[in-house]
Amino acid sequence: MNRLFLLFYCVVFIVRLTAFLRGRKRLPGKQQLVMSIMYGLTILFFAMLQFQQAELIPIGRFLNVLAPWVKMWVDQLL
Repeated sequence: MNRLFLLFYCVVFIVRLTAFLRGRKRLPGKQQLVMSIMYGLTILFFAMLQFQQAELIPIGRFLNVLAPWVKMWVDQLL
């Protein structure tokens, strides 16, 4: 079901992206910029979705150091 939804979403996204690329000259400059940023972020998130099983940012050591401090902070709040 997830793959079916992702396929449907990608098809709709490609259709909307081509419609935007064809008609972007009629849009104001700021709207073009915002829409381009949103489409770019969506493409970036699609790429990140493909690598969700890989560890892109190794934060394991950082979390090991940070965990005791967070635990002490939560204990103080409670």
